[in-house]
Parts: sequence; C-alpha cells; structure tokens
Amino acid sequence: MRPSKYILLFFATTHLALFCPAQIETIQEQEKQIIRQHQAQRKRIDSLQQLLISADDTTRINCLNRLSPEYYLFNTDTAWNCASDAYNLAVKINFTKGIAESLLNLAQITQERGNVSGAEKYFRQVPDLYNEIHDLKGYYHAVYKLSYSLKLQLRFAEARTLIEKNLSYYEKTEDETNLTFTYKLIGEAYHQQGYYEKAFEYFRQAMMIIQKNQELKGSRRDQYMWGNLYIADMYRDAGDLKTALSYYQLSAAKAKENQLPDVFNSRMGDIYVMKHDYDSARHYYELAHYLISLRLVDTVLRKFFLTDPLINIGETYLAQKQYDKAIECFKSPLQYSFPPNILTLRVLCDFARAYEGQKDFVQSFRYATQLLSIAQITGSRQYVRDGFELYWRLFDLQGKTDSAYKYHLLYSAMNDSIARDVQLRNMAVDEMKVEDLQKESKISLLNKEKKIQEQQKQFLFLGMAGIVFISIILFRYISLKRHTEINKRRQAEKELQIQQIQSEKTKAELQQQATEMEMQALRAQMNPHFIFNSLNSINRFILQNNKTQASEFLTKFSKLVRLILQNSQASLIPLESELESLELYLNLEALRFNYHFDYKISVPKDMDISALQVPPLILQPYVENAIWHGLMHKEEKGQLDVEVSEENDYLYFRITDNGIGREKAATMARKSATKHKSMGLRITAHRIAIVQNPKTLTSPVTINDLVNADGSAAGTEVVIKLPVIYD
Repeated sequence: MRPSKYILLFFATTHLALFCPAQIETIQEQEKQIIRQHQAQRKRIDSLQQLLISADDTTRINCLNRLSPEYYLFNTDTAWNCASDAYNLAVKINFTKGIAESLLNLAQITQERGNVSGAEKYFRQVPDLYNEIHDLKGYYHAVYKLSYSLKLQLRFAEARTLIEKNLSYYEKTEDETNLTFTYKLIGEAYHQQGYYEKAFEYFRQAMMIIQKNQELKGSRRDQYMWGNLYIADMYRDAGDLKTALSYYQLSAAKAKENQLPDVFNSRMGDIYVMKHDYDSARHYYELAHYLISLRLVDTVLRKFFLTDPLINIGETYLAQKQYDKAIECFKSPLQYSFPPNILTLRVLCDFARAYEGQKDFVQSFRYATQLLSIAQITGSRQYVRDGFELYWRLFDLQGKTDSAYKYHLLYSAMNDSIARDVQLRNMAVDEMKVEDLQKESKISLLNKEKKIQEQQKQFLFLGMAGIVFISIILFRYISLKRHTEINKRRQAEKELQIQQIQSEKTKAELQQQATEMEMQALRAQMNPHFIFNSLNSINRFILQNNKTQASEFLTKFSKLVRLILQNSQASLIPLESELESLELYLNLEALRFNYHFDYKISVPKDMDISALQVPPLILQPYVENAIWHGLMHKEEKGQLDVEVSEENDYLYFRITDNGIGREKAATMARKSATKHKSMGLRITAHRIAIVQNPKTLTSPVTINDLVNADGSAAGTEVVIKLPVIYD
C-alpha cells in the first residue's frame, strides 16, 4: 500500500531545519497547497466514483477516462486499471471517442512510468480514431502528444515535421493557447539540435502571442508566467544576465501565484551559475529538488523529474573541479538515460568531462563515445561538437597527436558553424531588445500625453470658473509644457534611431568578424600543408645531394619558413613580401630539380608592390602545381613565367608553364600508385573566393590549356583575379 501525501508531508517537515526561515515559509506554503490540491482531487474522485454506480456504458467510459488522469501522479496502477477498463468497454460497444481517450490515458501512464517508446505505440493509434469521427480538435491534440513523445526520445526532426502540421489549424481556429505550445515545441526541437537562430524565431512567435494576450482581460496567468520565462532564457543565452535576471524575477512572482516555485528555483540557479556563484546556485537547485520531492509521490515520473536538479548540482561541482562529488550526483540521472531521452546527452557529456578531470581516460572515452554516437544519430550539433572536443583533448593528453589533430579539425568546423548561428541569434535578440525599448518609449509617451490631456481638462474647468488673467496664465503654462513634451518625444525618437543605427553597425561588424575568422581558419590549414611539402623536398634533396648543397638548401628554406610564419600573422600582406617568398620558393625548387626548369617573375615598373595588399601564400600552390604536374614530367628543360598586371581596379596574376599539359598529367596521375588530392589548391581557391566580391558572377581563377599549332599540348596558363587593395 502506498503512503498518503499527509505522511510524506510530515516526513518532509522534519527536515525543514536544513533551510533558512524564508525558505521554510515557502516550503510550508507549498505543503499547504499540496494538501489543498489533494483534498480537491479526492472530492473529484469521489464524485466520479459515485456517478459510476448507476452509469450506462457511454457515461461509464467517460467517467473512467476522467478518473484515470486523477491518479496519474500518485497511483499509476489505479490510473492504468481505469483506462484499461474504459478501453475494453469502448471496444465492446464500438465507442470510437472513448477508445481514443482511453488510449491517450494509457499512453500517458506508460510514458510517466518511464517507457517512452511504449507510450508512442499508443499515441500513434489515436489521431486516426479522432479523424474517423471528424473530431479535429481531438486529432490535433493527439498529434501534439505524439510529437512531444518523439521529442522525449530525441527524434527531434520527426517531432518537428509532425507538429508543424498543427500550425495552420490553430492559426485558422485562433486557438492561441495551443498555438503557443506548438511554437514552443518546435522551438525546443530546433534548440535541442543546436539550431539556435531557428529556435529563437519560434520562441519569439510564442512570446508575441503571450504578450498580446496579457493586454487583454481574462488572460491566463500561467501563459504570462511562461512568456517571461521565454524572454529570460533568450537574454540569458545571449549573455545579458542583468536583463535575464529581471525577467526571471517577474516570472517567479507569477510562479508564486500558480504554486510552481521549484521550476523557478532551478532557473535562478542557472543565473548564479552564469555569474560563477556556485554556492548560491547549489542552494537554489537543492531547494528545487526538495520541492519536487514534495509535489510527486515515489513513482518513475518523480525520479525522472528529480534528475534535472541533481544534474544541475553536479555541474556546479564540475565547474569547481570537485570531480568526485560531481560524479556522485550524476550516477542517479544516468539510470534514467537509457533508452536515450532528453537527459541522456547532457549526462553523458558531464560524465566524460568529470572523468577527464580525474585523468581516468578509459572511462572518459567510454562516455564520450556513447555521447558522440547518440548525438550523431539524433542530429544534436552542440553535443556532436562536444564529443569531437572531448576526443581531441583526450587524444592530446595521451600524446596521440595524429588522432588529436583529426578531431580538432572536426571540432573547429562544427564549433564555427554553431558559433555563426549563435551570433545571428544574438543579433536577433538585440533587435528584439530595441523593439521592446521602442514599445516602452511609445507607452511612456502615450501615458504622458494622456496625463497632459487630463491636466488640460482640469485647467479649462478652472479657467471657466476663474478670471481671464488666470486663464491666460494657465494657457501659457499648458503651451509651454506641451512644447517641452514634444521636444522630449523628438529627442526620444532621435535616440531610438541612433540605437537602430548602432544595432545595424554591430550586425555588419559581426558579419565581418565571421568572414575574418573563416579566412584565419583557411590560412591555418594552408601553412601546415605548405611546410609539409617543403620538408619533403628537403628530405629528398638531402638523400640525393651532397652536404654543401644540402646546407645551402636548408639556409634558403629557413629564410622561406621565417617569411611564411611572419606573413601568416596577417590576413593581408604587401605584394612585395608575397613575391619575395615566391621567388625564394622557386629558387629552392629549381635547385632541388637540378635546374630542370627556368623561371621568370615579371612586374610592371610603375606598380607600387610595397603598397598593394594580397592574402599570403596565394600564388605558391598554383606555382607548385605547375612544377610538380607540368614541368617535372617534361623531358627537356622547362620554363615557368609569373606575370603581374593591374587593370580596372583588379590585380591579375598569370602563371604560365610549357609543361606536359593537364590531360597528360591527369593520365599519369591515374596510373600512379599514389592518389594525391591537391589540398593546397582547394584551400587557396576558397580563400580567393572569400576575398573576391560575392556579387561577382565570374570565377576568380581561370585555367587555360595551351596548344601548339599541330594541336599538341604546349602547357598550362592559370589566371588569378583579385580586387586591388592598398595599404
């Protein structure tokens, strides 16, 4: 037999000494509310059971389906029996609506027992039943329940696709409550997969409905409470803690009216985590954990809800590097992470980080592997990124540099993608903040105008009863005040325009920073590639030549490496430096191939190569390609020409060789045992495309095959087009 809530409350009250007087008052009020809820629930149950005594079949089914949810939170066995009896009777008399409602109850009970996939089997049967009896409201409610079940199973894309069907129906019926929940569910699905800008769009839609309804009479208090919570989450994620905290406090005030303090204690804990005040954060999380334990009797559902504050508490210890305490907190949540659900990825990531901190690489790898596997299946980009980061760090700590480098590249690519999405989301939040300021300013102006109008009426009334002198004085006073308010309003409008201009400027700067970050990433990939090829050249030369020539080669190579490292610190360098490093590279390659080819670099005398700016290492990959694939395979001595010219605000670089041509080079490459893909050419082409104007439709790199009069291959010409940039 299960203990009553009164016994549980008595047991809980004995532990109130753990909290301060203000907390004790909050908890005691929560306990009283639970008792009142239980008493009201008992009355409803008694009323329905009394009705069952003399009910016919249809009424009996309806009563059982209403009784079942009353038992959800404290006696799932009784709830199941009610729903099962309703289902069997409804099937017997072919009462379709009764069948649908009983299946929804069975699904909900199964889900609250922790079997989410089992609940899905029931949920999937319900929409067709409502569709059969043309009950659209029931149909779309069942679709919502099914979508939520899929989201709990981390099947975010499937849940999102399904619930999006509900939008047009709720918009058409003007059911703003369900429309709000639909926007929220879609936004959560995008957020769980790391698409933060898209998630913001749907949360913003939900907020607009909630804020509009708050201005109407009879609006639901809980909707307004959740609306403030959405706004708080957005400002928190954007890093505006001060604004986020103010909205959490507004939401907490409404939560007190709705008797839901545990949710907002958790949120307040989040704020203190972001402030790095972990002791205060743990205080709020522990209070939330305690209050949840009061609200729900010992069921799987209760244990599931208790895991969230436990994870939060563990993460505060993790942030303070108290790994033993963190792992102890994570053990309980891990029991409810399989089969995978919305807690799984978070718990696995926390475990991997904690064991990494303890230098237990075996355990850390174990949890990181599970994390990455589930994240890739579910498409949760932020956890895929975290998995790559964990692999990179763990391999690096063990000295496995090749594997560490591989996963660092994967982590960087995923992190850059998510970072760009976060920047766009943050800009949208800033725009929303400007809109809120504008709205507040308009409201303030309207209130002031209203106040002025009231004052005018008072003054006019007094003027009619007074003398002309007083009327003149009052009229002048009103005129001056109105003039002042107009000036203030104009000043406020001017300030809002300035804020909008600053917001647009910030957005442009962030886009420029994103482009610069991408260029830096490409240059970071370019340098190791070039140095690797050059070192191979040195190795071959040393093996094939004498010490004197090897020393000469190494001396020149060291100068070239110094130039490369010096130039790679900047996104743009003087053309003079680029040509200097190119000529040094050509000198090295000619020496290595025993002067099998001649080269020439042509620059117009009137061109100011010290002032012209170009990206570093922009020519070397194409010159290298001409030598290795064109001139190296030529039997007689070859010729390589690099010509620089300026025309119509563009720089042109023509790299011409009289090698064997692309077609013959490709044939030889296919026959070769070594399959080498030119990473340098791909990276350089991407860099040139970034520098090039995005509105230009023509390609910035053109490759032409040169032919003799008899049609035979005469070599290759590469033309690179870059915009003229002066220092």
